[in-house]
Amino acid sequence: MVEELSLAMAALTLKAMSASSQLPVLQLRVLLAIDRHGPVSLGELAAELDLSLPSASRLVTRLADERLVLRRVPEHDRRLLRLTLAARGRTTLARLRDARREELDQVLARMSAADRTALVRGLTSFAKASEH
Repeated sequence: MVEELSLAMAALTLKAMSASSQLPVLQLRVLLAIDRHGPVSLGELAAELDLSLPSASRLVTRLADERLVLRRVPEHDRRLLRLTLAARGRTTLARLRDARREELDQVLARMSAADRTALVRGLTSFAKASEH
Protein backbone atom coordinates (compact mmCIF):
# COMPACT_ATOMS: atom_id res chain seq x y z
CA MET A 1 0.00 0.00 0.00
CA VAL A 2 2.83 2.42 0.80
CA GLU A 3 4.38 1.72 -2.60
CA GLU A 4 1.03 2.50 -4.28
CA LEU A 5 0.87 5.79 -2.35
CA SER A 6 4.42 6.60 -3.39
CA LEU A 7 3.61 5.91 -7.04
CA ALA A 8 0.45 8.03 -6.85
CA MET A 9 2.40 10.94 -5.37
CA ALA A 10 5.12 10.54 -8.01
CA ALA A 11 2.48 10.53 -10.75
CA LEU A 12 0.95 13.75 -9.38
CA THR A 13 4.38 15.35 -9.23
CA LEU A 14 5.25 14.29 -12.79
CA LYS A 15 1.91 15.61 -14.04
CA ALA A 16 2.60 18.94 -12.32
CA MET A 17 6.12 19.00 -13.74
CA SER A 18 4.91 18.51 -17.29
CA ALA A 19 2.28 21.21 -16.84
CA SER A 20 4.58 23.77 -15.24
CA SER A 21 8.02 23.36 -16.81
CA GLN A 22 9.80 22.31 -19.97
CA LEU A 23 12.90 21.26 -18.04
CA PRO A 24 14.03 17.63 -17.88
CA VAL A 25 13.55 15.87 -14.55
CA LEU A 26 17.26 15.87 -13.72
CA GLN A 27 17.51 19.64 -14.22
CA LEU A 28 14.49 20.12 -11.96
CA ARG A 29 16.16 17.89 -9.37
CA VAL A 30 19.19 20.20 -9.48
CA LEU A 31 16.99 23.25 -8.89
CA LEU A 32 15.16 21.51 -6.05
CA ALA A 33 18.44 20.44 -4.41
CA ILE A 34 19.89 23.95 -4.60
CA ASP A 35 16.64 25.37 -3.26
CA ARG A 36 16.58 22.92 -0.36
CA HIS A 37 20.26 22.96 0.58
CA GLY A 38 21.66 26.11 -1.06
CA PRO A 39 23.89 27.79 -1.41
CA VAL A 40 25.87 24.64 -2.21
CA SER A 41 29.19 23.80 -3.79
CA LEU A 42 29.36 21.76 -6.96
CA GLY A 43 30.72 18.83 -4.96
CA GLU A 44 27.87 19.00 -2.45
CA LEU A 45 25.34 19.11 -5.29
CA ALA A 46 26.96 16.15 -7.05
CA ALA A 47 26.92 14.13 -3.82
CA GLU A 48 23.30 15.05 -3.06
CA LEU A 49 22.16 13.88 -6.51
CA ASP A 50 24.62 10.97 -6.77
CA LEU A 51 26.27 12.44 -9.87
CA SER A 52 29.87 12.66 -11.01
CA LEU A 53 31.46 16.11 -10.78
CA PRO A 54 31.67 16.44 -14.59
CA SER A 55 27.97 15.55 -14.97
CA ALA A 56 26.97 17.99 -12.25
CA SER A 57 29.14 20.66 -13.82
CA ARG A 58 27.50 20.21 -17.25
CA LEU A 59 24.03 20.40 -15.69
CA VAL A 60 24.90 23.55 -13.74
CA THR A 61 26.39 25.15 -16.86
CA ARG A 62 23.16 24.50 -18.78
CA LEU A 63 21.07 25.89 -15.95
CA ALA A 64 23.32 28.93 -15.57
CA ASP A 65 23.13 29.54 -19.33
CA GLU A 66 19.33 29.46 -18.99
CA ARG A 67 19.62 31.97 -16.09
CA LEU A 68 18.08 29.51 -13.63
CA VAL A 69 21.17 29.09 -11.42
CA LEU A 70 23.79 31.57 -10.26
CA ARG A 71 27.44 30.62 -9.73
CA ARG A 72 29.04 32.82 -7.10
CA VAL A 73 32.57 33.00 -5.76
CA PRO A 74 32.75 34.25 -2.15
CA GLU A 75 35.17 37.08 -1.44
CA HIS A 76 36.74 35.19 1.48
CA ASP A 77 37.71 32.16 -0.66
CA ARG A 78 38.07 32.72 -4.40
CA ARG A 79 38.57 28.97 -4.96
CA LEU A 80 35.07 28.14 -3.72
CA LEU A 81 32.10 28.15 -6.08
CA ARG A 82 28.65 28.47 -4.47
CA LEU A 83 25.46 27.70 -6.37
CA THR A 84 22.20 29.52 -5.69
CA LEU A 85 18.91 29.85 -7.51
CA ALA A 86 18.46 32.79 -9.82
CA ALA A 87 15.11 34.61 -9.82
CA ARG A 88 14.07 32.63 -12.89
CA GLY A 89 14.92 29.37 -11.07
CA ARG A 90 12.80 30.38 -8.08
CA THR A 91 9.92 31.27 -10.43
CA THR A 92 10.23 27.89 -12.16
CA LEU A 93 10.02 26.06 -8.84
CA ALA A 94 7.12 28.24 -7.69
CA ARG A 95 5.18 27.27 -10.83
CA LEU A 96 5.98 23.61 -10.21
CA ARG A 97 4.82 23.81 -6.61
CA ASP A 98 1.64 25.66 -7.58
CA ALA A 99 0.80 23.05 -10.21
CA ARG A 100 1.52 20.23 -7.75
CA ARG A 101 -0.67 21.88 -5.08
CA GLU A 102 -3.52 22.13 -7.60
CA GLU A 103 -3.18 18.43 -8.41
CA LEU A 104 -3.07 17.51 -4.72
CA ASP A 105 -6.04 19.77 -3.91
CA GLN A 106 -8.14 18.00 -6.53
CA VAL A 107 -7.36 14.62 -4.98
CA LEU A 108 -7.85 15.84 -1.41
CA ALA A 109 -11.24 17.34 -2.32
CA ARG A 110 -12.45 13.83 -3.19
CA MET A 111 -11.53 12.55 0.30
CA SER A 112 -13.56 12.80 3.48
CA ALA A 113 -12.40 15.16 6.24
CA ALA A 114 -11.58 12.17 8.46
CA ASP A 115 -9.46 10.59 5.73
CA ARG A 116 -7.62 13.87 5.12
CA THR A 117 -6.86 14.15 8.86
CA ALA A 118 -5.60 10.57 8.97
CA LEU A 119 -3.48 11.20 5.86
CA VAL A 120 -1.84 14.27 7.38
CA ARG A 121 -1.12 12.42 10.61
CA GLY A 122 0.37 9.43 8.77
CA LEU A 123 2.44 11.50 6.35
CA THR A 124 3.75 13.68 9.18
CA SER A 125 4.93 10.57 11.00
CA PHE A 126 6.42 9.16 7.80
CA ALA A 127 8.32 12.41 7.08
CA LYS A 128 9.79 12.46 10.59
CA ALA A 129 10.85 8.81 10.34
CA SER A 130 12.47 9.38 6.93
CA GLU A 131 14.77 12.08 8.35
CA HIS A 132 16.80 9.51 10.30
